[in-house]
Amino acid sequence: MTKDEQREKILTLVEHWAGSRENAEKWYQEVNLPPLGCTAKVAIENNQFDVLVSYIEAIGAGGYA
Repeated sequence: MTKDEQREKILTLVEHWAGSRENAEKWYQEVNLPPLGCTAKVAIENNQFDVLVSYIEAIGAGGYA
């Protein structure tokens, strides 16, 4: 999966709880994710896609950010 495909997958996963595509984009680029120590964008750049997906899925299952 390319970095662009990974980005699209992440945006699709978070768009429903972000409220809009625009908010999902903002979250992707700007929100620091404490367990990863970086934004989702940087996580993708650092080849942490699988870790990022696991984190998002855990939150979706009722985990804490």
